[in-house]
This record gives sequence, structure tokens and C-alpha cells, in this order.
Amino acid sequence: MTRSVTKTRAAGTYLGDVIRDYYHSGYNFVSSTLKNPSATAIANQNPIGQPVKVSSSTRVFVKATDEANATGIVAWDKPISLAGSATSDDLYPVLVRGPALIDQDALPLKDMDAGGGDAGTAFTIATLVTAYAALSPPIIAQRELTPTKTQST
Repeated sequence: MTRSVTKTRAAGTYLGDVIRDYYHSGYNFVSSTLKNPSATAIANQNPIGQPVKVSSSTRVFVKATDEANATGIVAWDKPISLAGSATSDDLYPVLVRGPALIDQDALPLKDMDAGGGDAGTAFTIATLVTAYAALSPPIIAQRELTPTKTQST
């Protein structure tokens, strides 16, 4: 007997939008539970690109003002829900080491606090980029190239 489950992606950012290149999934990624650091529930949010830090045997979503402690990037582009201060039962892929290349312009602008999305608090992206570059081997953030057009007559 086969079991069929239909999963839909959340609108917005996808995995390839944030993580552009990496060496090998067995080397660059770990599977980890995720913890909500806030007392407010995270309901059906798209966590792709959210920064996390290590706490015991789990990864905790980084709140704004704590960006310098980021040690990984959530690589899951489907909705998740977590009650306030809860830890997930499921394991999620987290990019924890380079060599890897990420798109700086696709990183989330706000944390998952207060439900995430537009309700969260703004990150300082430059601090996140510096934290990722300090990992060994580093995760390098690059900006999206701006297309230019040249007209000749």
C-alpha cells in the first residue's frame, strides 16, 4: 500500500533563491530540530533563509539584535508552525558550513518573532553576512547582479 501526501509550498522565497551553491549536502547541511525563542506562536510560516544558532542539541531561530550569533541558515522552504517556546518534533535541513554561496538580497529581512513575516523585527543584514563569513569554512553572501542594457544605433 502506498501513501500519498500532497505538500504545497508557501508563497514567496524558495530554496534556490537563498542558497545558490554549496559543496555537498552531506557536508554542508545537518538535520536539526528547530526551536521558537518567542512565547508567541509561529504559525504556518516560510522559514527559508532564517538564521539559527545552536542551543544544546537543537537550533534556535535568531531574533533581531542577536544576528552576530547566527551559525546556520534554515534550508526548508515549506510552511512550519511552532507553538510559543516549543521545539519541533521534525528534523529540518540547516546549512551550517561552507564552502557555500548565498544570495544576500534573498535573506529574510525580519525575524520569526511575533509570528514572522511582516510582524517580525528587522534584522541587520550586514551583521548576518559577517557572522556567516566568520564560520569555518565560510558561507559567503553575494549581492544579486543588476542587469544592464546597452543600446547601440
